[in-house]
Amino acid sequence: MTVYRKCRPCKHRDGCEIKARLAEAIKGFGVGTISHRCKSFEPDLNPGDNVWVAAMAYPHDAEEDYYGGTPPIAQFPAHFVRYSKTLGRAIVYIEPNAKSRNGEYEFEPANGKSGFCKVSYAPYRAERLWGLEKGIIERRECRTTMLECCGLPAGRTCDECKGALEWVRPCPASAPFCS
Repeated sequence: MTVYRKCRPCKHRDGCEIKARLAEAIKGFGVGTISHRCKSFEPDLNPGDNVWVAAMAYPHDAEEDYYGGTPPIAQFPAHFVRYSKTLGRAIVYIEPNAKSRNGEYEFEPANGKSGFCKVSYAPYRAERLWGLEKGIIERRECRTTMLECCGLPAGRTCDECKGALEWVRPCPASAPFCS
């Protein structure tokens, strides 16, 4: 089975004519992974899209896995920042101390990080097989206006620009912004 890296985060990944022709062209060569340029590529998620992310309810270390099990999985509000360089994961921002969907937990970034997380977007794309899958699970309404340099929500101070940037990434007029 061949993995088409560019097709993973694309809206047209199922039933794509270009992917089918490419598969026919490399058939029999034993290619496991392919990265290609595609003129019909459209990302499924765009920067600023609001999503729900399934993540561990609180940070833990490997010793806890052995002795006491892992923390429960909770759903936290986040916004999509970008895909990773390999297109295998998504980078999202979850506001520290954000309440979970059921209100039972507050998000606490692991290792003192700022709230940026690299997560899977596979649970979002396909039907979830298990209830414990972590990653982006669904979209929320609206979009978040974010700083161009780092992906933080507008109005936050960034370590890179120290709040010097006053512009934000423009979003399509069809997408409403959250206040």
